[in-house]
Amino acid sequence: MKEQINILFLDHQAQMGGGEFSLMETIKILNKNIFNPIVMLGTKGPFRNELDKIGINTEIINVPEYFRTYKRDPSRGNAFSSLIKSIFILPDLIKKTEETIKRNKADIVAINTIKSAFFGIPAAQKTKVKSVWIIRDCLTKDFYRAIFLREIKRLAEKVDKIICTSEEVKRHFLNLAGRNSSNKVTIVYNGVDLDRFNPALNGEKIREELLLRDKYVITLIGRLEPWKGQKVFIRAAKTALEKRDNLRFFIVGGALFGREAYENECLMLVKKLGVEGKVLFLGFRNDVPNVIVASDVIVHTSILPEPFGRGIIEAMACAKPVISTNIGGPREILTPETGIFIEPNRPDFLADEIIKLIDETDRRLLLGSNARERVERMFDIRKTTQKLENIIKEIAQ
Repeated sequence: MKEQINILFLDHQAQMGGGEFSLMETIKILNKNIFNPIVMLGTKGPFRNELDKIGINTEIINVPEYFRTYKRDPSRGNAFSSLIKSIFILPDLIKKTEETIKRNKADIVAINTIKSAFFGIPAAQKTKVKSVWIIRDCLTKDFYRAIFLREIKRLAEKVDKIICTSEEVKRHFLNLAGRNSSNKVTIVYNGVDLDRFNPALNGEKIREELLLRDKYVITLIGRLEPWKGQKVFIRAAKTALEKRDNLRFFIVGGALFGREAYENECLMLVKKLGVEGKVLFLGFRNDVPNVIVASDVIVHTSILPEPFGRGIIEAMACAKPVISTNIGGPREILTPETGIFIEPNRPDFLADEIIKLIDETDRRLLLGSNARERVERMFDIRKTTQKLENIIKEIAQ
């Protein structure tokens, strides 16, 4: 094995979604004596800026906007011309990726997004470089058009190793690709930085900033997306506020990937329900750990199966109790000793559980304490990164 392994990570865009946060946290922890990470992005943006701050080499291949923003899920429309242009641009993207692989003498190509696999896997094959595909999504018809799923299945046959971020993701992948693919699949959970997310942080500045000194704060974290359930959260807030006026509700996250219209729908719902000033949209925040510590309860309201649930492990690391829908990845993260499960799309159930937790201080503290212990055992970024390192070393041999 070489003295240092060059890993070329691929991401087709540069927004800071959950996959990008997870990759960045992993790259920070990678043993730089053994691994040399390089990140190839489809465009400039916040992700590139964050990588620059930690001294990671980046390459930009200028993926056209129509490719980056082509909507994968069947609930949203695309111009037919965007599909045609995206197909015809692929040979150029593959060639640029080949050149990047060669220029950086990459030993491993690690694909971080579904779209980057469309040019990353063929480029790795052409340059005879081994490839790893980190799959972070549930590959189902709820999230992907049939044309995407067919191509994902085809590409999966050509990759050397597939890393799924949960049993939920693995199950859906094998349903798509077939059980014969199971020998190349392994699970590596997303990890959390336990120093950055910890109960000792000070949340008082945020509480003072938002005039919350005598209020209980319930927070939902995640990009604005219909299946993430922000509207369920808003309706639950309305119900809970009818019984307890000393509650405030935070929605943390931006309208990424063309979801500005949905953001407006959420704002209008808040106005319609008369909870303005009590349901607060904080947008994208760089101080998420402090926001969590300033909160009393964290909720997760996805109405479709969440692939993992990054916001949940961040809350657990800060010793906060979590109320989550009982579908998808969160079922692997939480236990009855560390959180509360509810049925999806039931704002009435959510409101009831919020009020119960607010009224039971000892229970909140116990759930939070147990959650911190569990996240230390299972989701410490140092442990999850070491598992990834071992996989890459094995492939590189």
